[in-house]
Amino acid sequence: MDWRVSLYTWTKGLAAGAYLVPLLLVVFGVVDASSALWQWVAPVVAGAFLAATGLLLIWTWSTPRGSTSCSRAPDAQLAREGGWIISGYAMVLAAHFIASLARAPGAQTLLMLPGVPLAAGAAVYTAYLFAQAKARDLWQSPLLAPHLLVQALLAGAAVVLVAGADEAAHGVGRWVLGARRSRTCCSSPARRRWPTPRRTHDRPCGR
Repeated sequence: MDWRVSLYTWTKGLAAGAYLVPLLLVVFGVVDASSALWQWVAPVVAGAFLAATGLLLIWTWSTPRGSTSCSRAPDAQLAREGGWIISGYAMVLAAHFIASLARAPGAQTLLMLPGVPLAAGAAVYTAYLFAQAKARDLWQSPLLAPHLLVQALLAGAAVVLVAGADEAAHGVGRWVLGARRSRTCCSSPARRRWPTPRRTHDRPCGR
């Protein structure tokens, strides 16, 4: 396999995960929607790796081997569909960045609706393209698409740790502490409280 294909799956996973992981952190209340992680890190990092993915695709298709493989009917159709998914995802990231400049959090919330399926589609559509290579048994697995999605989420988590480590760590810490408090409050009435033994002093006989 061409090394550019391996690099392409890596950059594409980072492009999808760098947006999906901060989005999930915002949705579940771990990170605030006004944080720099969601406002700037997500669109900029995801857009940068998506641009690198596009350049690798153009470079791969410009080679004689890449142009021959993509000229076959199933591969060409899947490549066109993947191009549309990547283009739509790029438009979502650009709109998210513009909304950050305009300080329009409502627009970013609306962009989550197309952003989630487009980011997930950008991560997993390669599985169906790879499935056309019948000689590679590992690519014939029906779990290849979920595998690529998990790979994208792990890559996005790594981006969060590097780019927004302090903010994400505080958010996760607040979430964990809140969960522990609620669990303690819910479980405390069910605990059986044993009476505390009182210390009695020995008295002399006859008193």
